[in-house]
Amino acid sequence: MNYAWARRGERKRVPYEPPQGRRYNTMALYVPEGPHAAFDWCGTGCRHLRAEDLVGFLLQRPATGVPLVVVLDNAGLHRSAVVRAAVPALRAHNAYLSYLPPYSPELNAIEPIFRAVK
Repeated sequence: MNYAWARRGERKRVPYEPPQGRRYNTMALYVPEGPHAAFDWCGTGCRHLRAEDLVGFLLQRPATGVPLVVVLDNAGLHRSAVVRAAVPALRAHNAYLSYLPPYSPELNAIEPIFRAVK
């Protein structure tokens, strides 16, 4: 909060709200164009997302004849050993990983969607 109103000489009291339990962690798949256009997501409100969640999410996608190129930022879970170990299984599922350059959220097409959702 940037400012608040209070009577002269009184101090504005803002009750503390702990952030635990209010956060909802989400990952999404956004295919804006083409014959297989899609928006799919999964999330959890009780824990952080893990690399296993990402791999499972991608392997749950129905296989198509068109390769699925997944553009990821450089988050730790995206570059983890679990994800690197899953690359052969993802390729067999016709899914390929591509990473954005560091510090380039403007290149990530899903960022405006996340901004609107937040």
